[in-house]
Amino acid sequence: NPGNWAVQVEELSLDSCTFRFKGAENIPEEGHFDEKNFFISGIQLAADEIKIKGDTLHGNINNLSAKERCGIVIRTLRSKVTVSPNASVCENLYLETNYSKIKDYYAMHYLHFPAFNYYIDSVTMVAHLQDATIDQRDIAFFAPQIKKLPDVVLKVNGNGRGTVADLNVKHLNVTDGSSIIKGNISMKGLPDINATQISFSDAEISTTGSALLRYAPALKNDSTIAIDRLLYTYFKGNYEGTIENFTVKGVITTNLGNITTNLKMEIPGFESKKAIYSGSVTADNVQ
Repeated sequence: NPGNWAVQVEELSLDSCTFRFKGAENIPEEGHFDEKNFFISGIQLAADEIKIKGDTLHGNINNLSAKERCGIVIRTLRSKVTVSPNASVCENLYLETNYSKIKDYYAMHYLHFPAFNYYIDSVTMVAHLQDATIDQRDIAFFAPQIKKLPDVVLKVNGNGRGTVADLNVKHLNVTDGSSIIKGNISMKGLPDINATQISFSDAEISTTGSALLRYAPALKNDSTIAIDRLLYTYFKGNYEGTIENFTVKGVITTNLGNITTNLKMEIPGFESKKAIYSGSVTADNVQ
């Protein structure tokens, strides 16, 4: 805007609009979001107090709804929005998708708009989540490998920053209703969850035997483990590695005794028969 034009619009509405972007010749996979080929339909928008000053747009989105080709739906989005050549910021955010609800703040930072062609590596996200509800089925549109994991709906609080491929979250607090996870986590390698390097520091995990069965159902048929007698479990320590090859250092406190671990675990394909364990374990009155 070299002429320094000022533009002001009191109200703006869009009804049943579409937006298509084609940045590559590949055919997108069904049910998988492709940042180089997307098609958004059914766009409904109600916005007001829109101003363009210099190179930056400001405004209030009172309601936005739309559906992307892969299947993810924005049921409603409300936010105070700022868009510039280097950042898109949503303050006082409320976003409801197919199964998830996210609030309070979300921003994307980039060198220039073409960075969205390479979103996974080139757009830095900043998020402050407050009482957010995140459903695995929504995440699977962007990281389809997650479909292999147990179905889960999470309540999330925390502050995140980074690209999809290199993400860091501080003061994380996550619960599925039965288990609670707290700490600081970094993940490098998404969207391929199997190859992602995870560093989980100052970790705290509270759970029970019955809650563990959701993620390790094979334990139910293991006659050597009285999983129903595990009334509480509390872990404090650190985790490093991938989801199939990792080290755990910390202390596990339970109603059946305590365990101190410095353990390396390899579980190829999550197949227990192929699992390999090495390291040291100290037990204190473990039943």
